[in-house]
Amino acid sequence: MKKFLFTLLLALIAFTETSFQLDYSNKKSKVPECSKNPNYNANIRPRIAVISHDSAINTFTQNPEQGARDAATILDVQLEWNSHFINSASKMKSDIYDAVNDKVDGIIVTIPNQEVLEAVKYAISKNIPVLVYSAGLEYAEQLGLTRILLRNRDSGYEIARELLRRGYTNPLVIQISTIDDVTFGSRLLGIGDVFGKQPDLLVISDENDTIQSINTLTDHLIKNTQYDSVISLGGSQGTSIVSTAALSVLRNNTNRKLGVAFFDTSDMSMPTLIAEHKDVFGISQLPYFQAALPVFIMYLRIITGFDVFKNQTIDTGPIWVTNDTWPLVKQNEQTTLIPLKEKDAKVGAIVPNSEGDSYNGAILAGFRELATRLNWHVWNVVESGPLGVSLQLKREIDHYVEKQVAGFLIQTSNPDVLSYALTKVNNTDIPMVTLGNFYEPLDFIITR
Repeated sequence: MKKFLFTLLLALIAFTETSFQLDYSNKKSKVPECSKNPNYNANIRPRIAVISHDSAINTFTQNPEQGARDAATILDVQLEWNSHFINSASKMKSDIYDAVNDKVDGIIVTIPNQEVLEAVKYAISKNIPVLVYSAGLEYAEQLGLTRILLRNRDSGYEIARELLRRGYTNPLVIQISTIDDVTFGSRLLGIGDVFGKQPDLLVISDENDTIQSINTLTDHLIKNTQYDSVISLGGSQGTSIVSTAALSVLRNNTNRKLGVAFFDTSDMSMPTLIAEHKDVFGISQLPYFQAALPVFIMYLRIITGFDVFKNQTIDTGPIWVTNDTWPLVKQNEQTTLIPLKEKDAKVGAIVPNSEGDSYNGAILAGFRELATRLNWHVWNVVESGPLGVSLQLKREIDHYVEKQVAGFLIQTSNPDVLSYALTKVNNTDIPMVTLGNFYEPLDFIITR
């Protein structure tokens, strides 16, 4: 997943061309004005509205809003985030209509139900670009929208299958009643798909007293020994309650075998539980990145009119959380867009004929500009001899692989070169993005 996120950023900067303007008042954008949004003005900082139901924000240990704001800072766009998260479809509907009437350049939204879906349709009818994140997979698929989220039913299936693989067959599923999230239903269906029946569901209120919720679950597990495992459907609160209760049960009865699985991480009891007991694992959906990536994609949609990931799902998980992977997962859930070890990264650009005032020169200029904002250093080999020949391209691939760059972009439509490059990156796990020579339909490849 980390490789995919890094590669996605490479793909995004490959599409930027020379689009960044720090001074909008004195300098006209060089990007062709091909946006379908009649409100877009290339000389004004783009405005993006993010409209979310509350549980897309308050179910995580870290606030994913920071991811969106960090991305907006890098891109120099205005981000308008509703500061009053109310789990109300009518409030979300009103926010969407207000954003459209206020002539924002794009909307990033969660779609928890049909009422919000109708408001999204209204925005689309007014030619406002819309991206879906965190929740609303089925609705986004209906409208053909790009969605950045976790496939909840598939993830529920995977977490249950892992329990079954470890020998657990009768889980108790926990849902926090104060988090009314439609994604929980999809996860529960996925769990049922594995066990062939709907598992028992215990709804616990965490509205006023977390300690009481922990005690309720602990007593339930002690009295009902038929449950050999417990699953939290999501939210850091749910993981905290399940982890604390399971830790108490296992410490008080060392002969008890209890598998524990969870969606979303927590700093309360989970690290201790996962270190002391082997059959404890969970799933992270990297909420910080889940909120940051839509801003990058929306930015490109606004300035170019091109929907890079039209009707595609960009998965931000499942990222498996185990005792071995927890340190890395925790690092990637912290509020920094680029992990510390990736800062000052070296990335390669194999773009023939990029010297002077050429189309490929513009591609490389855009690549370098966004890379600079990410604090990445771009390496580009100045070619000698005929431009773009396969032997030269292969030499450049070998050069970047030997230098162990963090990732690279290559422009070619030569099948032999592409095959060579794929073999190299698959053997070294280096992310690669390819762009065609534009003698064929525009396309690109993302390696995972």
